[in-house]
Amino acid sequence: MKMSGSFVTLCAWISWCSRVLALSACLAFANGSLQADYYAGVSAYDSGDVARAVAEWRESANRGDARSQTALGNVYAMGLAVGVDHRAASEWYRKAADQGNAAAQYSLATNFAAGLGVKRDLAKAIELFRAAAERQEVRAQFELARRYEKGDGVAADAVRATKWYLAAATQGHVLAQIAVAKRFERGSVGRISLTEAYTWYYIASRRDTTFARQVAEPLRQIEERLAQVDLADARERAETWLRENL
Repeated sequence: MKMSGSFVTLCAWISWCSRVLALSACLAFANGSLQADYYAGVSAYDSGDVARAVAEWRESANRGDARSQTALGNVYAMGLAVGVDHRAASEWYRKAADQGNAAAQYSLATNFAAGLGVKRDLAKAIELFRAAAERQEVRAQFELARRYEKGDGVAADAVRATKWYLAAATQGHVLAQIAVAKRFERGSVGRISLTEAYTWYYIASRRDTTFARQVAEPLRQIEERLAQVDLADARERAETWLRENL
């Protein structure tokens, strides 16, 4: 689902993928009401009426809607129409995370990792990062990969780091794409594959000029080492990914 830029600015953390199908007329009515409040909040925020957005989200959050709970957590974390309150943000994230909302799990994990609004607890943070990553939360996948790579809160594990970097890269996380490329280039995945490395560097280079500059030298070096047939194959695979995902 495409989201407006202004809404992404606030709620990149909110999942659009967890809608429950109605099983009865009564349940359909209840779910429809919650969705109406949630989307009414989205509409109000996009129109610049943050106070109305908060009111809409609070009403449906109090009735158990996980997306609204996550949105309200973001409101407190960012201090929008309310003061910054990491404790309140964590409380709302926890309510949504307990319902399996991946965005809330990621945000709550971040708070546990940093000790924002909750007692710092790396083990709990890793548990939540993993839960969110398994639900395809791309930021959680990248964070989990980074921690496995560095041994931060978990035992260092190159295999798991690569697994989660690759998962995030496949979903379009540019820093993960660069990390995967480096791992293939240097053999951190257990083998060197310049074709794979070039493919991911090339994809990252096409995302914006900052990343293009960052990977320009690795691309040039690999171009000098790859056979023309392998270089053409890597470029075609990269272009295919870009066509299908951007």
